[in-house]
Amino acid sequence: MVVRGVPVPIPGARRRSVLAVLALHPGTVVSSDRLIDLIWEERPPTTAMNTLQRHISYLRGILGDRDAIVARAPGHLLDVPAAATDVARVVELVSRAATATDHARRAADLADALEMWRGPALSYVAEVAWLRDQRSGWTGRGWTRSRNSWTLGWPG
Repeated sequence: MVVRGVPVPIPGARRRSVLAVLALHPGTVVSSDRLIDLIWEERPPTTAMNTLQRHISYLRGILGDRDAIVARAPGHLLDVPAAATDVARVVELVSRAATATDHARRAADLADALEMWRGPALSYVAEVAWLRDQRSGWTGRGWTRSRNSWTLGWPG
């Protein structure tokens, strides 16, 4: 993860997974039950709720803003500007490129999106099945088509 331009490692697969799930739903409440089901794949320990709270607290500290992850019934939401997540920024750039009529603008947007691409999507949270499923959407047809249309100069 990058915070204010500085790479910050997040130890622990479950911690990274909590942040990934919230980042895939910015501004949307993800219930604590849903987070627990996704992170522990429906086999949560009896301490799952307490552990989730500790993960949230740790992530708030890493983000440097206690209000970045908001507790709101029935769970939590990542309260950051949409463009603050790589996911949202890549979607914005690829969508804008798909509708651009100016080839230079299209190329620049797709080049910016590709620059943000740091290897397989969500590879840092591959331990969680739901996140692996989400990854397939990012590495599947939509991204490839956008990338090919830029490379080959086809309309979006």
